[in-house]
Amino acid sequence: MSADKKRVKKANPTDPARVAAILDALAKTYPGVVCALHHRNAWELTVTTILSAQCTDVRVNLVTPALFKAFPTPKAMAAASLPELEELIRTTGFYRNKAKSIKGAARVVVEEFSGKVPQTMEEILRLPGVARKTGNVVLGSWYGIAVIHDALGEKAPALAALQGAFDERAVEFGLNDHNFAPFRTVASEPAYQAVIRKVGR
Repeated sequence: MSADKKRVKKANPTDPARVAAILDALAKTYPGVVCALHHRNAWELTVTTILSAQCTDVRVNLVTPALFKAFPTPKAMAAASLPELEELIRTTGFYRNKAKSIKGAARVVVEEFSGKVPQTMEEILRLPGVARKTGNVVLGSWYGIAVIHDALGEKAPALAALQGAFDERAVEFGLNDHNFAPFRTVASEPAYQAVIRKVGR
């Protein structure tokens, strides 16, 4: 076995210097990253993320101005009729299910959380239409608490050898442990993987 291979085996994949190098490369590649979904508060981000399922961010951003003008608060949206919501979000696809989700989420926010989107994963998962990915988007992008996990989030840390498993819960917690929160909205999967490969071999 070559000396290089021996060194690779002995290297600590979560060495602070190595993690810092990865974070530095990401910061330089994606300076000032922001969430692609337009929003002004945690509630709007919750709604836009629910609507983004099987839909492009561009389409969601075209739909939400009229939606939030008609129903600007969780209380207003909870009182809206399903036909009203369905008509406003029709072009996002699966609009009937999404209308039920955002109306249900609004009701829970109003009735159980005094009109404010909760700030813990356990609580935010009580909102209809919110699973861990949506929860992480809201908690991370608005509250600065968590880090997004999805197909990209599962691949990047594995490519960096920050952890070995592709289990989404393990990846999510691993990313949080290694302080990747500032990079939860990277521009594209291929570019992100290129950065990880560059510093994470």
